[in-house]
Amino acid sequence: MPNGDEALYHTSVLPYAPDEDVIRAHLMHCLEAHYGDLSTAIAQPDEELRLLREIARLTERYRI
Repeated sequence: MPNGDEALYHTSVLPYAPDEDVIRAHLMHCLEAHYGDLSTAIAQPDEELRLLREIARLTERYRI
């Protein structure tokens, strides 16, 4: 039987790792709010790549 800490770990709804795409988007928003449009200065990953990462994350989460 797991102790209290292990039980809490296994029942936690917190993600195992941070959502880097959300963090990156938030950082870009903050930088653009301060410096203005950065779309020409910083290359952003294609939408397809972001969607593939999301699919991989969801399949891992639901073990499909």
